[in-house]
Amino acid sequence: TATVLAQAIYREGVRTVAAGANPMALKRGIDKAVERATAAIKRLSKPVAGDMIAQVGTISA
Repeated sequence: TATVLAQAIYREGVRTVAAGANPMALKRGIDKAVERATAAIKRLSKPVAGDMIAQVGTISA
């Protein structure tokens, strides 16, 4: 999933810059989006410990 997202961000970024957008403005926008996405994920996250860590690993595998 992360690879697909990274590929899409790259592809659209290249297309946008080729169309005349300012590359630094694009970078700043991506940086802001990363900050907001990270903050949202942190708000939704729940701490795990002990056996729960193994369960997360099993689900992720």
